[in-house]
Amino acid sequence: ASMCKSCGLVSINPRPSNEWFRNFYRHHYRALYESTSIPDDDYISNKRRINKHLTNINFISEKFNLNGRKVIDIGSAEGLLLNMLEKKYGCKVTGIEANINFAEFAKSKFDLSDIRVGDFFDMVPDNEIFDMIYCSHVFEHILDPNLFLQKCHNILANNGILFLDVPDLYTERKGIHYFHIAHVYYYSVLT
Repeated sequence: ASMCKSCGLVSINPRPSNEWFRNFYRHHYRALYESTSIPDDDYISNKRRINKHLTNINFISEKFNLNGRKVIDIGSAEGLLLNMLEKKYGCKVTGIEANINFAEFAKSKFDLSDIRVGDFFDMVPDNEIFDMIYCSHVFEHILDPNLFLQKCHNILANNGILFLDVPDLYTERKGIHYFHIAHVYYYSVLT
């Protein structure tokens, strides 16, 4: 890892290639960091996961009317968040998930019809517009944050919102185990 002497942003160095990263997320990420490559009912009943989604949804709904909105979740995993938004707020939901097993689970378990398997840049055309882009614990995995934010700008409706939730380098887990290949950047309140 290296730290920018100007702003303090920590990043991995050297960075993996796009192709290496795509392969990693398709085939290895969920098994390594979620301890499973195929979710099940026990996986989705995890109280920590449910509470994280509820906390984020409650925070967003205090500031933004979610009713009937068109929402995309980048890194939609097992689809739990999208299911909550669809059931509680009548949102029209789209998920982007790199791992086919998690995407298929979201489709079958929650009857989510628009779960796209692959990379955000490939799966969403610039003329498809969303009221909310939800991106929880994904932005720190992005190789080119500027390109990612430009893509988000292109698909975000006027008066829409981009929700970014990232771990804080200085308040989350401490120690060397926190640094791993899946995080390209380590953000803090300052950065």
